[in-house]
Amino acid sequence: MKRLSIILAVAIAFMTGSIYAQTSANALVKKTIDKLNSHKNIEISFDYQVSNGDAGLSKKDTGKAIMQGDAYRLEIADQQISSDGKTLWTYLVDNKEVMVSDASNDDNIMTPIKLISTYDKNYKMRFVNTKEKGVKAVEMTNAKSDFNKVIMKIDEATNTIKGAEIYDVNGSKYIVTITKTVTDKKLGSKTFSFDTAAHPDVEVIDMR
Repeated sequence: MKRLSIILAVAIAFMTGSIYAQTSANALVKKTIDKLNSHKNIEISFDYQVSNGDAGLSKKDTGKAIMQGDAYRLEIADQQISSDGKTLWTYLVDNKEVMVSDASNDDNIMTPIKLISTYDKNYKMRFVNTKEKGVKAVEMTNAKSDFNKVIMKIDEATNTIKGAEIYDVNGSKYIVTITKTVTDKKLGSKTFSFDTAAHPDVEVIDMR
């Protein structure tokens, strides 16, 4: 009976500790995302890697993203993707063409960037070990999401996102490392749209 009591006590302590860790991880992520979204807008510069061993994919690049509410602009490689929340413009620089579609159909490469700037309570969260000094690593899992695991790295002192490792159901791994953050910039009226007048040689393909 005494041995059973000890086992039960250890089990309860373990479960309580796990619940506390998950609650603390949730609280840290929510606090960090809320701080991020407290700004009128945010611009991030980042290093970006995507790999998939089965598909033989390995690519590195740098990029920049500007987010303001539902609107955003992403510049990476030869693509410039802009959305004002209603319309989505995907500009392929080398091809000199821009595809126009409804923002509701947005399923492009911007998604990993959106993912690390949005609090989603459907993810189970827990702290995991990291060797990076001053950084808390939170593992977020959701078996029902296309992005089923995210490891978000948060600066413990400032509650700012340093980057993330993102895994999808197709076996791809995305690594986003934020190199610079600027908040509350004064933005031009056409920041989140494509200016056709400024690009007269670009073919417009309307897919709406």
